[in-house]
Amino acid sequence: MECIAAKPPSQTTRVLFVIGGFGLGNSTRCGGLIESLARRGVEIDVATSNNGLWYFQGSGNVRNLFSIHSFSYGSRDGQLSFLASVCLIPIAFIRLILNAGTLLRLQRQSHYQWIAVDSEYSAFLIRWLLRTPLVAINNVFFTFASSGSTPAPLKKGLFFHYLLEKLDHFLQSTLSDFKLSPCFFKNELPANSGISFFSSLVRSPLLPFFSKTSSLRHALVICSGSGLGITHQIIKKLSECDQIKTLSVVGAEGLSTHKISYFGRQKNLEPFFLTADFIVSNAGFSTISEAIALGKKILTFPIPRHYEQHINADYIERNGLGIRSEPNSINKDLTRLQQLIDSNSSDKISSMSDNNCEDLAAATQFLINIGK
Repeated sequence: MECIAAKPPSQTTRVLFVIGGFGLGNSTRCGGLIESLARRGVEIDVATSNNGLWYFQGSGNVRNLFSIHSFSYGSRDGQLSFLASVCLIPIAFIRLILNAGTLLRLQRQSHYQWIAVDSEYSAFLIRWLLRTPLVAINNVFFTFASSGSTPAPLKKGLFFHYLLEKLDHFLQSTLSDFKLSPCFFKNELPANSGISFFSSLVRSPLLPFFSKTSSLRHALVICSGSGLGITHQIIKKLSECDQIKTLSVVGAEGLSTHKISYFGRQKNLEPFFLTADFIVSNAGFSTISEAIALGKKILTFPIPRHYEQHINADYIERNGLGIRSEPNSINKDLTRLQQLIDSNSSDKISSMSDNNCEDLAAATQFLINIGK
């Protein structure tokens, strides 16, 4: 099943992707687009940090890989921390200036037809100096389109991160020339919003596959590249559940046992996904997207105080895609997840899986048209 058209554009297009490297999800979703663009003959440079540098190192689809300074939230005890984040603001501002200088130098050297930014904001600071279109690739547009006027921030102690998400949405909406947003189901979103929504963008090796399982015997635990979310405590509690026979853990190191196997960081999750009955992860957008693309139900543990992840977790439970859980209710939530699997509520998941190839090709063409 071919998901990406192979016809190259009439003239070579050279572009730059600027990708935040705090987590890994930004890199995996851009990776699918980058591979698709490369097959169409587009020359692609990538500027990123931390997890992004690890993910794109050695990629045959990237012409040049550049290192920039990283940004992150402040955290404490595995949770986002308001005070720790405030303390990082001076450092973040200095790094923003340094990264902006790097991007300006790269643009003057290579004259990119457009620059795509995913969760990295240095280009917005100098957008008038870059003199090329900026494309915002970010699911923050989907977050607010799907949550609407939800008053969740005040009720769930998410007010600080809610404000950060609103600022993110404002910057992306105001300072970008084009807006491309991954989403779960685009037919539920408002039309004519000035935002181009595409069903979830995932790494391309996952696209041709859709599988359905009926048990909870084999769990795939995906730990975040940010180090937040799934903890060793959660993994231990999962291993004590009788329904689960094996746990494959990627994204974290640990001591393997007869029931738990640790595999560390992995670029290709395809073999892990295909042998898993269900997925355990935080409520990050990219991991949820890949689970849905493969027809896997999700037991999700949203990062405490992370507004977007709480919106995502509520969304997947409301739409029968998985179950939202907490460390003290794992057994009860596994029972609910099994009931969800037994209900055969896979029509919506299958519909999204079917649209992924088509939407990746459409998103690719959308980007190529910018360079014309």
